[in-house]
Amino acid sequence: MALVYCERSCDIPDRQRLEAETPDVENRRIGKEVAAVLNGAIKEKRAICGLLAAIRQLELDPFRIACCLLPQHPGADRASHIHTILLQAFCYEQNIAIIQVDSQEKLKHYTSETDCSCVLILQPWSKEKDTLAEKQLLKRIRDFSTLHSIQPIFKLPAT
Repeated sequence: MALVYCERSCDIPDRQRLEAETPDVENRRIGKEVAAVLNGAIKEKRAICGLLAAIRQLELDPFRIACCLLPQHPGADRASHIHTILLQAFCYEQNIAIIQVDSQEKLKHYTSETDCSCVLILQPWSKEKDTLAEKQLLKRIRDFSTLHSIQPIFKLPAT
């Protein structure tokens, strides 16, 4: 039932453009949008980096989170993997969008942080602040995922 709802929520021109392009082209385009939203959040000090910091923020105020960025292979040890799975479950439960990206190294480069096993992007600090970029990004990801029936891993542009 949710699949039908998502398909109906797609704009016809966007849907036709998505169908006409290869998935890789659209994936890279969305990856650029993810990078732009991440850069904006970093400038506005709305990005929380690291698995433990993310878990603390989720515990304190999950309603302030716009989305969660997770790299494809966040870490090798089992404890971190279990924490990541629990974080994903909590995000799903709270309806927080999870955006999977291709590289933890690229996230480190964008954020200049050492621990980028998870990056939370918070809602803007002021209610008047426009969240159009985040909303459009999440809509495009939802449309892409619906069209291709996959949980995509978006390719961040190299910096």
